[in-house]
Amino acid sequence: MTSRSPQPPRPASELFEESLGLSPKQQLTLEAIQSFPQGARVSDLAEKLGMHANTVRGHLDELIAKGAVSSAPESTGGRGRPSLVFFTRVPDNRALASEYSALINILSNTLFGASDDPHAHDAARRLGTAWAAEMAATGRSSSAQSLKELYGLLRDMGFDPSAPTAADLPDGEPDESTSTICLHACPFVGRDGTKPSPFVCSMHEGFLNESTRSALELKITPYSGDGTCRVDARRPADEI
Repeated sequence: MTSRSPQPPRPASELFEESLGLSPKQQLTLEAIQSFPQGARVSDLAEKLGMHANTVRGHLDELIAKGAVSSAPESTGGRGRPSLVFFTRVPDNRALASEYSALINILSNTLFGASDDPHAHDAARRLGTAWAAEMAATGRSSSAQSLKELYGLLRDMGFDPSAPTAADLPDGEPDESTSTICLHACPFVGRDGTKPSPFVCSMHEGFLNESTRSALELKITPYSGDGTCRVDARRPADEI
């Protein structure tokens, strides 16, 4: 008889609010619970939300059924039936992004070192290429075969892309053979504004080039403007 290998926990992405399909009232109740880091009792939530306790209990039952909330008896040490304390199971997206961006920067510096070595940047781009290929193979990311799809990919990844103004372009005039996209946010920048490792930018460039599957040639220019990075996208030379 073949032994069954232990299964991993469920993906944290299944606990994201977007995956749970919450109603506005459920969302409001969840946000109230999130404001109590040590958990909240029904009375706490009723006071915060200005609702009757029975109404709150109804919303809590719905959230528990959706897997968004868990409960545990309050540890008081006294006699009598303890109150239930409710906890959110939904990750804090800001904390999650901050922790993983820090991890990626540490891994990047560990793998490639601190020197600005061109060979290390090439290796980082190859790592980004493998990253995109893995995401596509598992259905977690789609390719971008056009500029419109590239905008969508960058938006989904949290880069807040937009078309440039004249002030964003190096010479103040657009290059007719190149489409420029300005990135106004970056998931790899620390919450305190700490810049990511330059090799993270190279990994991102490799990821994007693989994601376009040769339909576009992309070059990232980090910190190209005041609070922006730039992506230059052009068709391969044989298609221009």
